Amino acid sequence: MQRKLHDLGDLLSGRPREIHVTYSQHYCCKCRRYFNADMADMSDLAPPKSHYTRRVVALAVRLVVEDRLPYRAASWHLS
Repeated sequence: MQRKLHDLGDLLSGRPREIHVTYSQHYCCKCRRYFNADMADMSDLAPPKSHYTRRVVALAVRLVVEDRLPYRAASWHLS
């Protein structure tokens, strides 16, 4: 399985980066369910089920809260 995350990348050049994280999915024959490998180490990089790294989230919050940029304008700024 693979998870795609959007990151700020290089701040000097303004070029965003897309990060692909590969993880394994397993099947339990006893309970007949699929489960993903433990992604605890990923929590430093991005919140669970998020498509954005913590750096992107922090910048978006700063743009909206501190710079008083409207939410939509902040999201366009990060694209």
